[in-house]
Amino acid sequence: MLNESHVEGVIASKWTYNEVQFVRVAVYPDAGRTARRADPQGRETPDYVTLRCEGSHALAAASLREGDRVRVAGILTSREYDIYLDAFARKAHGDEKAVAELRDLAGHLGRDVALPHVINEVSVERLIVVETAVARQAGRERRREGRPSTERPAPAPHTEAAAMAMPVAAG
Repeated sequence: MLNESHVEGVIASKWTYNEVQFVRVAVYPDAGRTARRADPQGRETPDYVTLRCEGSHALAAASLREGDRVRVAGILTSREYDIYLDAFARKAHGDEKAVAELRDLAGHLGRDVALPHVINEVSVERLIVVETAVARQAGRERRREGRPSTERPAPAPHTEAAAMAMPVAAG
C-alpha cells in the first residue's frame, strides 16, 4: 500500500519528548488551488501538520528555527495516547464557574479519568531547509527598501542543493 507524504511549510513551533523532536509546520495551499479559510484581515489561514523527527532527523530538526521554510518527505503515522482529566482541566477555558468546578473535580480524579486520543503525524524520512527565517526577513527588508531582488544574502548553511546532495540518513 502506498503511504508517502510530502509537506512544505513554515515552522510554527517545536518541542522535544523522549529524544524525539516534534515540529509543527504551517502549510498553505499551492497557488491555483481552491482558497481555504481566511482570517478577519482576509489572509489565508494555514493548516498545521506535525512532523515526528527521530534519530539523525531529530538532530537536524534541533537546529531549525521558527519561521524556517522546510520541505519534508515521510510516511503518515498515527499514535494513541490518553488525555488525563487534570491535564485537560489545566488547559480548559470557557465559563469561569464551570472551569473552576472542573478543576476542583480534576483535583480529586485527575489521573483516574482519561480520554483516549489519536494523533496523525508525518514520520520524517527526508528534511530539506528551503529558506531560513533570517534569509526571508532579509528579502522582506530589501523589498521594503526598494533594492533589486537580484541582490541576495549569503546562502544559508542548510540550502536545498546541499541537503539534496547530502540527505539526512533515516534514523
